[in-house]
Amino acid sequence: MSRLLPHLLSPQGLPDAGSNIIVIDFAARLPPRLSRDDFVAFLDSLPPHPSSLLFLAKDGKVEEARRILEDNHSSLEVNWQEEEEGSSALHYACRCGHDSFVTILLAHPGIDVNLKDKRGGTPLFGAFYLGATSCIREMLGDSRVKINEPNIDGCTPLWDFVCNGHIDGIRWWIASGREIDLGKPGDKETDVILLATTEERTEVATLLKRFKSDANKTRSEVRMELGIDGQSVPLISILSSPTS
Repeated sequence: MSRLLPHLLSPQGLPDAGSNIIVIDFAARLPPRLSRDDFVAFLDSLPPHPSSLLFLAKDGKVEEARRILEDNHSSLEVNWQEEEEGSSALHYACRCGHDSFVTILLAHPGIDVNLKDKRGGTPLFGAFYLGATSCIREMLGDSRVKINEPNIDGCTPLWDFVCNGHIDGIRWWIASGREIDLGKPGDKETDVILLATTEERTEVATLLKRFKSDANKTRSEVRMELGIDGQSVPLISILSSPTS
């Protein structure tokens, strides 16, 4: 049966985002006076709608998504964005904590890992908002991901992460060796250590202060805590603006 049909016949009904597009697209392609067998054959002949991948990402249906990507590797719009929020399949996979789904999307040559939604958030924001450590690790491990890219409010993923107090993700970020933008010291709009202190995220503030004081020592200590000491990673660099 076509991969389009489950979305049309879903017990939950049509999803809000993109549902009209699916129905119009489906109706436009439907030949008149089909028998049941011909109807099924017609469905099987249809390519998946770009929104199909997004809906699968929400539910974490990895194997079905893998089949779609393999069958339509060059033609599928893997970066399709729903209208309401501008989220893509990768946004939803990160936001919902589906790390295996994130993995197969990152492997697709056409994926835009820094695609922004309507609030300017990249998929990494979703992983940090949820505190999905496994998804964070997948994203941090991809050198294409701009990990300090701000949204339209000027907030970075780390800023959101500190607000939510997800210290495990911050540990993995430090351990990864990727750059960390600590912001301008004393600036209420960018200083993440000041934010952590103000929000009474004591453990987070302490960790970031340790990192700022001695990045490589803190990285080594954190890697030992996480049980990954001895694995090769690039050196950490701090992206922190000067005081003046």
